[in-house]
Amino acid sequence: MLTDNIASDKKAIGYVFIEAPEVKREIIKHKTGYFLFIDFREGKYNLTAGGEYYQQKDFEVDTSPLLPDQPFVDILLDPKANYPFPDGMTVLKGKIVDTDYKPIFKASISIEGMNESSISEDMGDFFIQFDTIDEDKDITININKKGYEVEQVLFLLKRDTTTRVGTIELTEL
Repeated sequence: MLTDNIASDKKAIGYVFIEAPEVKREIIKHKTGYFLFIDFREGKYNLTAGGEYYQQKDFEVDTSPLLPDQPFVDILLDPKANYPFPDGMTVLKGKIVDTDYKPIFKASISIEGMNESSISEDMGDFFIQFDTIDEDKDITININKKGYEVEQVLFLLKRDTTTRVGTIELTEL
């Protein structure tokens, strides 16, 4: 089962997929949301999962410790920046581009004086989820990417809402 890392019911939303290059048989998506692997031999398998709102990631599943009457594995999906975060969560979203407005992939985004950070996705989008914000607060966003000037942006982070910082432009060195 592909499970949502954010949703309270853990149900994945939107289009999701799972691929197993080493498996020759078709992977069946059941109407319950489970993906069924038929006639899987005992062993370790490399799988890839992701979706419309989830980052694509690779992982390994070992079927040898599974019980015959309970052959289930939950795969935890991590959200992408386009994920529809629920009300009541404190989230900061933005996009990193160069001076030609081309997206910058793998820029490092951090918040001064806080532990939260992120890396921009392939289209330059990023998000940072905050767990412990007691009130709205002014923050300094630091953006770093090799070959570009470091950019700092002051912004008001609003508690219990998705705040959009907009598009941040980096200048090449």
